[in-house]
Amino acid sequence: MKKSELKTIIYDYVGNLEKTKEELEDKKQEKDLYISLLDTLNKDNYNQVYEDINLASILINIIFGNENKIGNKLFDIVFRLKEIENICEETAIEEKEYQINVKKFNSLINFFQQQYKELVEKEKELEEKYTLDKLKSSRKLLSKLKYSQKITENEIESLHNILVESNISIEDSILAIEVVRKHNKLLKNKIEKGQFVCKTKIEMMLDTEVEEFKDCYIEDATKRKECQIVIDLYKSLINDVENDQEIKELIDKPSEEENPNVEKFQYIMKSLLNYYREQMMEIKEMIYDKDCYFDEGLKDEITTEFNKIRNKWKKIKYVYSTEMLKLDKINLKDMTLPTVNNILYAKTKNNKIYIMDDITKISEENLLKVKILLNKLRTNTLSGNESKALIENKKLKGYRELRKDQIRIVYLHLGNNNCLIIGVGTKKADNDLNFYNKMVEREASLKIEDYAKEADKITEEINNYVKKNQRKGSR
Repeated sequence: MKKSELKTIIYDYVGNLEKTKEELEDKKQEKDLYISLLDTLNKDNYNQVYEDINLASILINIIFGNENKIGNKLFDIVFRLKEIENICEETAIEEKEYQINVKKFNSLINFFQQQYKELVEKEKELEEKYTLDKLKSSRKLLSKLKYSQKITENEIESLHNILVESNISIEDSILAIEVVRKHNKLLKNKIEKGQFVCKTKIEMMLDTEVEEFKDCYIEDATKRKECQIVIDLYKSLINDVENDQEIKELIDKPSEEENPNVEKFQYIMKSLLNYYREQMMEIKEMIYDKDCYFDEGLKDEITTEFNKIRNKWKKIKYVYSTEMLKLDKINLKDMTLPTVNNILYAKTKNNKIYIMDDITKISEENLLKVKILLNKLRTNTLSGNESKALIENKKLKGYRELRKDQIRIVYLHLGNNNCLIIGVGTKKADNDLNFYNKMVEREASLKIEDYAKEADKITEEINNYVKKNQRKGSR
């Protein structure tokens, strides 16, 4: 067995662990949703269940998708049970229709419980396959093989476990361990003949700080998988380029598209940037191993690899930053377009404008997105992925949201091209029910005359606030 073949085995093992980690996180999130759903339905009587039926419907739509009919079925059952209880009171249990609906309700509960049980079992299965220690140790082992670092006996034992879990034959496993033994022997001979390398030789690398980008979140699982395919393709292409300038040509430019999907572009680019950042961090961490200071050639090898990855990262960042600036300029040019939709702003009973308070809680890097979204709504230039209806249920029906990266603006169509802005916030997760519930509970008169006089003034105040407080300079 060659050293390159062993590295491939460990690389594949790390990849499988990362996939298992992602799947485990998804299962945990789904399990939490089931717990919330079952808690919502576990009430003393059906009147109480009915009070929380909107929340139950939202949870069901998140779990099973908006196209499912389970939520409607549950609503019909609970509504009828509530009605019978209110009419018949103590004698409700004697009604045949009541008994039939109780059975239907319990069947749904049993269905949810069974789904939850299967999730728990799947979670346990995945937890047996994945641990953070496994991921860290296997990554470290791979890095040591790659950058000629000594592999300890404990790490050799970890390698044995990797080989077993990877279904490597006994013969190949023995050869793999011998590859490691030979690796350590050659390294020892090299170090003994070398000289100590002063830390100042690698000072530039250690002093290099690499920005970590906050990940975007794409709610739709299918779209996330599509993005991951693109990410993997880019990794493969970028890793193979000889001239880093080619990276600029490899990446698709949303600024050149008629209807760019900015959210998708940000997700892909930030994922790439953080991927190469992680590689650089691994190399930097290894340099603190004292063995690295004994060989000039080894030092040069590590720093060369670091700079190679860093240059790729810089080119990717350049493309990302340049494209986002271009997109912002395109959006800002639209400020001069004529008004199609009248933008109105909801206010409290004390005439306090909700959005003016909301924007003070928006981070400086996101403020411009608020201004852009409001203007695109005004000029009717929103792309398909920048506006959507909220989940159809009794509580949220009729509400829509504007979306750009993590920014969410909730609004209502009042007719005759009048749009009422309820509020704005930053979406913290794929399922932020508290945010939506807060928005729809706000006082909102549907009389246009209550808002029209102040609308232009409020818009100007918002634009002035954004101009004063938004992040200046490059991203």
